[in-house]
Amino acid sequence: MFKWKKVMMHLVATRLNMRIKVYGDPNEEYFHYRCDLFERTCLKSILSQECRDFTWLIFTSDVLPASIEARMKAYEPYASLIRVPAQQSTLPLSQIKKEIENRRKDEEIVITTNIDSDDILHKTYTKLLHEISKYEQEVHVGPIIQYWWSLQGSVIQKHRYPSMFSIIETSKNIRSCFAKHHTQISEIFPKHVYIQAPSVMVTHYGNAWIHGGRTRGKTDRVEFKEYGVCESDIVDFLSNKRTFSCMDARTRLKNEKERLL
Repeated sequence: MFKWKKVMMHLVATRLNMRIKVYGDPNEEYFHYRCDLFERTCLKSILSQECRDFTWLIFTSDVLPASIEARMKAYEPYASLIRVPAQQSTLPLSQIKKEIENRRKDEEIVITTNIDSDDILHKTYTKLLHEISKYEQEVHVGPIIQYWWSLQGSVIQKHRYPSMFSIIETSKNIRSCFAKHHTQISEIFPKHVYIQAPSVMVTHYGNAWIHGGRTRGKTDRVEFKEYGVCESDIVDFLSNKRTFSCMDARTRLKNEKERLL
């Protein structure tokens, strides 16, 4: 009897509440803030994908406050929670490869996608990505446009190597989207394909230092309904959020970045 063989497997990876020992003692309020934002942005956009033929992995710390543990368990119907040592600031490639091999059967093509916990994908992203995988391998795939969205407005950013991206490769030599930083991924995958589905980076209290505290460039409106998220829900949350603990966390991140530079 003929046995159907699946040609492709796709893993989507998100980091949420990691690195809690790298930037100081755990801040429970800030962890709830990150979960609140995740549920309004990344979670909704992933669950709104027109094509759901992928496995979602959420990497999180192995040391979390009890209230955060309980909250994150609610994500398990949609994703697998993968524990990472609290003092670890990056995901080791060996761990990513292990997760891939544990799930791979006889698929010839492996796709890995990195999406941060505060990023938003267009509803068509995975569908278009899977179409590309039928004729392109060993390539780096990124959205044609990546917006930086804030309460002050949206800015169009045409990144050559956006932080939200995918890798399509054969199973003979798996390296994944975590093999290099997104600004260096072309060293391994020099061929870049743009996907006709934009993404959105939400600028907020926890990452505003990356963007200099404000947005710059040509402004445009993001149609959030095309991403499966509610704009007013995000606006209300960020507008009413107390910021003192989040600013403390931001300061630790900024100091660490300056130390590394």
